[in-house]
Amino acid sequence: MKRLEKGGQGLPDIYVVPLALKYQYQGNVLAYIDNLLLKIEGRLKISAPKEMSRYQRLRAIAICIIERIESEYGVESVSKVGDLSESIESLKVQLLECCEAVVGQDPNPNFSFRERIYQVEAALVERPESLEGMTPEMLKRSISRLFNFAAISDGYVAENPTPERFLDVLVRFQREVFEIDRPQSEVMRWAYLQVGELFNLKDYWAEYKRDRHSTVERLIQKAQAEVQRKLDEFPQPPIDPSWGLGE
Repeated sequence: MKRLEKGGQGLPDIYVVPLALKYQYQGNVLAYIDNLLLKIEGRLKISAPKEMSRYQRLRAIAICIIERIESEYGVESVSKVGDLSESIESLKVQLLECCEAVVGQDPNPNFSFRERIYQVEAALVERPESLEGMTPEMLKRSISRLFNFAAISDGYVAENPTPERFLDVLVRFQREVFEIDRPQSEVMRWAYLQVGELFNLKDYWAEYKRDRHSTVERLIQKAQAEVQRKLDEFPQPPIDPSWGLGE
């Protein structure tokens, strides 16, 4: 862009296309959930009483995974009674700061959580021989964990207990427990796509030159807001309380 501008050429049109993608499972999805719960509980050696709902079993798995990671990295443990939000966020922040220390990178609150993960990943690629306290393989595993859990928060399933949300979290736990990147789904699902309102990056070039970081952050938020707007337009599937997917 700078070279084009200096050469007196017009700036090209570079459009951002916000895409909203939503999945809906088909077939006997509850049997799939039950089977996956059993597999993960078996690996973690969790014995779930019959009276526990699927949601309660999901939370028990979450607590077990949090405690395992806390123990593995030797990070501070936070109470897991009631709301798990504080415990989840504390673990994510401590794990990220641990990875940043390994690559000799100071925590920068001006960057988003994901941006900081990308910076650690870039440092691993550029300086794999200069890590302190972890091997490159251990750091790769830690980075994968951070990406896997970046979007998880307590209440995500409870506020809208659909099979899709439940499995979104459960499959992330499956990745963690079995150390697999792309688990194979055992049920069919439809994918629905909506295209949001496009915007041209060329229109923000002057602003970008004045303040690169703030402009990038604002455009990311603009794209995310448009994706969320389109996601909210999808019809809400019916929810049956007897499924036991929520509180």
